[in-house]
Amino acid sequence: MQKGIYRILTRGALAGVCLFNLVIGAAVLAQHHGGPGGDPATRAGGKVTAIGSSSITVQGRDSNSTVINVTADTKYERNGQAAQLSDFKAGDFVFAHGARNTDGQFTADRVMGGDQPPRGRGPGEGRSNGVGGKLQSVDAAARTLTVQNREGETQVIYTTDSTEFNRNRQAAQLSDFKAGDFVGARGARNAEGQFVATHVMGGDQPPRRGKQ
Repeated sequence: MQKGIYRILTRGALAGVCLFNLVIGAAVLAQHHGGPGGDPATRAGGKVTAIGSSSITVQGRDSNSTVINVTADTKYERNGQAAQLSDFKAGDFVFAHGARNTDGQFTADRVMGGDQPPRGRGPGEGRSNGVGGKLQSVDAAARTLTVQNREGETQVIYTTDSTEFNRNRQAAQLSDFKAGDFVGARGARNAEGQFVATHVMGGDQPPRRGKQ
């Protein structure tokens, strides 16, 4: 089943994916260097270097540190399971969704991550690819879908304002997808190794082998 998904996802649209990679690259550079753009205001992530009583300090690929502040309302997920701040440890890899205040301090409403780096892609590798599997959960606030492949491994698919959605061959939106759906996504990995989708497709039936 998964081979069928991957064959579907890797066909065509290479020019569109390349263009989207340029957009994502610009957003990543803006995030790493504190420039303007949507992502720095709502997202932060990296390798955990310290855990405080109300904060997580992470280090990005550019070696810059970011403090992710948390509150009593912050939700946590570690290694695909509901968690709390004390479950995270130095050396974990985390991604946070939230907002910055007028002083530039980032406060997370959701923190996700675990003890494994984002799968399988070093810098410059696998920049355009597909991800697919059975949908485990949808997080509307973080704008993510978590899928599980046939080997039982989980993968988080991140979406943006530009992501297109199709469910059961009809135009859709993120909220239309439900746990148990079969999902495939086409997109690219950013500098943090997070898979950012340009197109998410699927539905409540497994894909037919060799067909779109």
